[in-house]
Amino acid sequence: MRQTLSIDRRQTSLDRTAGPLFATCIVIANVIGAGIFTTPGFLARDLGSPFALLSIWLIGAMLALAGALSYSELGAAFPEAGGEYVYLREAFGSLWGYLSGWTSFFAGFSAAIAAAAIGFAAYLSYFVPGLAPGNLLWSGQIGPLPLRFSAGQIVALFALWALSFAHITGRSRSGQLHVLLTAGKVLSITALIVLGLWLGRGQWGNFQSGSEGILPPGVFRNGAVSLIFVLYSFSGWNAAAYIAGEVRRPNRVIPLSLLAGTGIVTVLYLGLNILFVYGLGINGMSGVLQVGEKASLALFGPKAAGVVSAMMALSILASASAMIVAGPRVGFDPHGHI
Repeated sequence: MRQTLSIDRRQTSLDRTAGPLFATCIVIANVIGAGIFTTPGFLARDLGSPFALLSIWLIGAMLALAGALSYSELGAAFPEAGGEYVYLREAFGSLWGYLSGWTSFFAGFSAAIAAAAIGFAAYLSYFVPGLAPGNLLWSGQIGPLPLRFSAGQIVALFALWALSFAHITGRSRSGQLHVLLTAGKVLSITALIVLGLWLGRGQWGNFQSGSEGILPPGVFRNGAVSLIFVLYSFSGWNAAAYIAGEVRRPNRVIPLSLLAGTGIVTVLYLGLNILFVYGLGINGMSGVLQVGEKASLALFGPKAAGVVSAMMALSILASASAMIVAGPRVGFDPHGHI
């Protein structure tokens, strides 16, 4: 009987082999996606001043850090895989945890991973135009359902299969791959910020406020909506909580990784926004969707387009990797509630 119980316990638990570096990389990669390279243009249009633009990112960072502090306590108290699924289950019962788990499966992770894979293919197509998602290979209809199959979808599928295969072959290999992807992501963004401010053709005069002052009327009209964009760009700060069941010393590693990851993201986000204002100014950023690409072109010239596309492809691939690691942990419940 003792031997049987021992075997069952081993089969329904995860090995606690993940350290703070891997958990922190999960947070960083999960947060930094396409949002930071697209939303600042809309924020510049709605807020109208450099001070307001940088301030709203600081407010979003403080809210994300507050959430990280809350999840730090929860992760230490319930060091199990699954994140909010576990917390809702413990607080309100199995039904709410069950509903949260299936929501994460269908929308929270599956849809987001698919979108990230398509985004990776789109940026990769800069180098190989034939691999663009818009390059249709076949279209047809099965009953009332129209189907479209593109080269970009093939690239996206291969990227997901490759990442999934790497992550199911062992925690050691999975961790090394993800840390490598995240390190490349952080270093490339840091290099862009440093080189842009050092060598780029920008103007520090772009940080001067306009005739309406540091808080134009648009701040009070559009501040709440703008904060939604910022919080969207910070979403994912809780990613380390999903792997709480396999980190060493969770009462220390979970808080450390959540706070360190959110702090690093905050520094990078502020640096990128400073770079965008330096390169384009508020008026040049206003309403621009691909503000990262436009700022790089203004700072470095046409040769920067390929560098930015490669950086975005790497960034999105690292995000997909983080979600592929974190998402399946929601469905791992040794208590059998889901």
